[in-house]
Amino acid sequence: MEVAIQKITFAHFSSLKAGDSFKNYSHSRGVCGIVVPVSGSAVYTFSNGEEHTLTAGEVAIFSDKAAYFIQNLSDNDFIHYTVNFTLCNDVLFVDADFYTPKDIKPYIEYCKNLIGYTDMGDKLRAVAVLYNLLADTLDNLTNKNIESSSHKSVKPAIDFIECEYAKPITTNILAEKCIMSNTNFRRSFKSVCGVSPIEYLLRVRLERAQQLLLHTPLTVEEVSLQCGFNEVSYFSRLFKKRYNKSPSQYRNNNDCCLSKRLKALRQATF
Repeated sequence: MEVAIQKITFAHFSSLKAGDSFKNYSHSRGVCGIVVPVSGSAVYTFSNGEEHTLTAGEVAIFSDKAAYFIQNLSDNDFIHYTVNFTLCNDVLFVDADFYTPKDIKPYIEYCKNLIGYTDMGDKLRAVAVLYNLLADTLDNLTNKNIESSSHKSVKPAIDFIECEYAKPITTNILAEKCIMSNTNFRRSFKSVCGVSPIEYLLRVRLERAQQLLLHTPLTVEEVSLQCGFNEVSYFSRLFKKRYNKSPSQYRNNNDCCLSKRLKALRQATF
């Protein structure tokens, strides 16, 4: 899946004092984020009631849909880097994930560099640094999931969705691909991907539609059909719910932004 960074919205080194809490993301983050603790720990409590204690040496990644609040229940400050950003496409299927890299130092260096960039030229370098940070993070998460037996058991379904998303696909078909009962398959799939099989399928279809709208002259109806949606009204409703714009608005807005960037580039060049 293609990962395209739209903008870095925030890069900060901060501390959550012992006994304090942070509730700005209780409803939704609104942007993606990576958190790299340097010392201490904090409890992340998610909207579904699940908890995770994030400690120094770990890395956390959050989608823009993640909703949680943070509490420092320890006696020490929770000192950490936070990098918030937006993506041009929706590739973070799991709202939150955590892992422990073999060496945390490169992640700390990435974050330090992101905070140090301030002028226009540095913004380009900052995006390059964030790509490296994201690449390492996603590689580690992929390896972590591949190592689990649950991931191996549902991988045939994931591969089938990635290749055949435009075809009619049901949970029964996917369960058969994995040689599992429907109930066990749905449970295993959600434990690995964080969403149901059908939600995963819809996200893949919408991501493909997003790319077709940006890079092809296909009509909205043609994009809808090519991505497995038989009803353009249903496709448009799901697309707007996911990206806060109708397919036509999304295409027109990005065409306008592209035209402005090309105009600015021509002016800067000539």
